This record gives sequence, structure tokens and C-alpha cells, in this order.
Amino acid sequence: MTTTTPPDILEVLKATLPRGVQSTVDAYQLYVSNPAHKYLPDPEQRVNSLGYQLLSAKKVQDAIQVFEVNALVHPKSSNAYDSLAEGYADAGENQHAIEAYRKSLELNPGNDNAKRMIRELEQGK
Repeated sequence: MTTTTPPDILEVLKATLPRGVQSTVDAYQLYVSNPAHKYLPDPEQRVNSLGYQLLSAKKVQDAIQVFEVNALVHPKSSNAYDSLAEGYADAGENQHAIEAYRKSLELNPGNDNAKRMIRELEQGK
């Protein structure tokens, strides 16, 4: 009996990015709902890492899309919203960044980074 290694979540997401957020969300949800993927590394953190890889590569809009997906499928994750806010801030979308930082802060009132960034972004308007 041979076993095949399931595709990596990051490869699945990279393949769906050109089709938009909803296609990427659908692919993500299908991936994590597969029982064969139950014991693979934490998809939330892996997807978050992909977003930061894209930011580092100056693919800001792709990074935002990845962060949006992560926030949509992990709506209770302060970290997902914090990362989304960082993507928006890198894109110069300060109002969206402030909103995402506020959501992150709502989920984790101890998020000092979100507090600091909200102040900085509001002063930079």
C-alpha cells in the first residue's frame, strides 16, 4: 500500500490566489475539512507565514488577499486581523488597516502592537 503526501496548504492557496478571495477561502476550507489533513501543521500559522512571504516579496495585494482569507476562516484570531492590518498599512490603505487593528484589539485587548499602530495611523491621516 502506498500513501501519497497531501499537497501543502500553501501550494493550494498559491494556486487559487489569481481567482480571488472567495476561491481561496473555498480551497482553504476544503483543504482543512479533509480528514487526511487533520494532523498536518497548523494551517492558520502557515497561511499567515505565506502572507508575510508575499509582503517581503513586495506582492502586497497578494499578501492582503492571503491575510483576508486567514481572517475569514479564523474570525476569532487576533493575530489574523493584526497581520491583515499590517498588509493594509503596507499598501497605504490606512483606514482599512485601522479597522483591522481595531478588530484584532477587540479579540485581544492586550495587543499593544495594535494600540500603537492605530495611534500612528490615525496621526498619519
